[in-house]
Order: sequence, then structure tokens, then C-alpha cells
Amino acid sequence: IVELAQQTLWEDDAVDSRDALAYLRDKRHLSDDAIRLFGFGYIPIHARHDWSERIIMPLNDPYGNLVVLTSRKLTGDKKHSHLHESFDKRYYLFGLDLARKYILQKNRVIIVEGQFDASYLRSRGIKTVVSVLGSAFTMEHACILRRYCTEVYLVFDGDSAGESTLQRSIEMMREERVEENFNMKFVPVRLPSDLADPDEYVLEKGPKSFCDLLETARISCARR
Repeated sequence: IVELAQQTLWEDDAVDSRDALAYLRDKRHLSDDAIRLFGFGYIPIHARHDWSERIIMPLNDPYGNLVVLTSRKLTGDKKHSHLHESFDKRYYLFGLDLARKYILQKNRVIIVEGQFDASYLRSRGIKTVVSVLGSAFTMEHACILRRYCTEVYLVFDGDSAGESTLQRSIEMMREERVEENFNMKFVPVRLPSDLADPDEYVLEKGPKSFCDLLETARISCARR
């Protein structure tokens, strides 16, 4: 299904297939290279599949092996837009297979909330970014990332849901004494209210401004 969805996205002339590619390019501002890199695809209406009219986003393990398929409905009700095969979100980070070697090189990782946030930031040259998948940052995530780095930037959406996710993550780290026990540094990064999503911020301000924001947060965190 992954190969079929990828082929459909690039080669199918159906209107909804063209709309799916246009959505990734124009709405999500992804380059064609990024779309191909993350293996995004599309199941068209005429396929008469359970996942018809959905953009397919494969989730891989850190070594590039397919774990499950996740998806986003191209049109309609936002409440039911996301659908995925069953898996335990605590043990996986989207994009880690692509970011792993850069995380090792830089000794740092940037955690965002959404798959489109991660893929867009990667398309703008920010290569150490991964995303959680609809859940808070967990102890299991920390255990996985400790293999690759000791510095973790938490950049969640600036809305109330994102702030709640950030607070839950911070509370978990405090309760589990993750920084002390794992020798890791966690840096919460809060985006301005007018640019509340990481991809929106980078689109408007650019990658350098985003990296400056991370550095400011790191310095502020070190002074506490």
C-alpha cells in the first residue's frame, strides 16, 4: 500500500490526487524532495479503500523499518482527520530514522508535535527534528533518544493544547528525575502567540530565527 500510495501521489491524474499533491506543496509548503524523503503518498477516492482520500505517512523505526501507516484525511471534518494503524505511541518518534545521524553529530534533538511540522522543518534544513505522534513526550522517548544525544529541545504548539503537552512532559521529567539519572538537558521552547506552530514560525521568520529562538531558550534555561 505504501508504494501504491506514493505512485498515486506522483502519477495519478485524478483530481483528488492532484489536490493531495497541491496540499502538501502549497498548504504544508513541503518541497518535492521532502515529500519523497518522508515517503508520503495518497489513496484516491476511486481506489475504494478504507483509507481512500487520505494522505499516507509511513512511520518507521530508528533504522528505517516500516512500523505502521498513519494518515490524514484530505478534506472534511478535522475531528476525524487523523487515522492510523494500532501502535504504542510512547515508543516511536516520527522522522527519527532520517534525523538519527544528525542528532548524533549535533548531540541535540528538536521535538515537535506534528508530522508536518517535522517534515517542513527538515525541508528547510533543520535536520535534527523529530515529532511525537499525538501524545506527550514520554519516559520511553527519553530512553530512546539518550542513545543519540543529551540535549533535547521541546517545541510544542503555542496553543493551550501545546502548553498542556509541554507541562505534562516537564512534570514527567521532574518526577522521573530524567535529567539527573540520564545526564540529559531538556529545554522548553515557547513560540510567540502570533506564530504558534513551529512550521508557521519557520515559514514566516526563517530557519536562522528559529535556531536563534532555541539558543535563547537554552541560555534562559541554563540560568535557572
